[in-house]
Amino acid sequence: PISTRKSFGFKKEDFVLLFFGYIRKYKGLDILINSFPRIQSKVPNAKLLIVGESYEDIKFYQDIINNTGHADKIVLENKFVPNEDVAKYYQASDLVVLPYRSATQSGILNVAYGFSKPVMVTRVGGLSEFVFDDRTGIIIEPESKEAIVNGVVRFLELSNVINFEQNIKNFVQRNNFANIVPLFHQIINDLSK
Repeated sequence: PISTRKSFGFKKEDFVLLFFGYIRKYKGLDILINSFPRIQSKVPNAKLLIVGESYEDIKFYQDIINNTGHADKIVLENKFVPNEDVAKYYQASDLVVLPYRSATQSGILNVAYGFSKPVMVTRVGGLSEFVFDDRTGIIIEPESKEAIVNGVVRFLELSNVINFEQNIKNFVQRNNFANIVPLFHQIINDLSK
């Protein structure tokens, strides 16, 4: 909703990138922030919403934000977010960014899909296995500001012709536990042939 976006100081026409979750070095938030000036040069209405509790000195990230020259376009909320408050952050965003240096999987990706939000993830661990590139999100190479910038631009270009939200809804529905019984029946039928 527009009112949710306004609560963060964003306008309806802004393009909001969301980094959500615990802030740890391996999650690559510093790379995302450092890529933001280039994102701004290509997408002037871009905004960055960073939400999560930092396990490191938050000053490290605050200094990077201040050095971007675009601190007025970045919202940082260094805090733990209880479950009942999670929705507003996803509702205010257009693309959830997981610029991880390493990962096995991520609950953040599942939450994004739960809100039908497309994701941009790095090709690390099992993270990218749950993203259909150019369909439910964008997969990029890790530890690259250029890859982040190009990924954002690619997403915006594709969003004119691809309905990411509907693709995510279809993916979630296909992988719903309600489909497990027909799947077992199919397996049993295949085994009995």
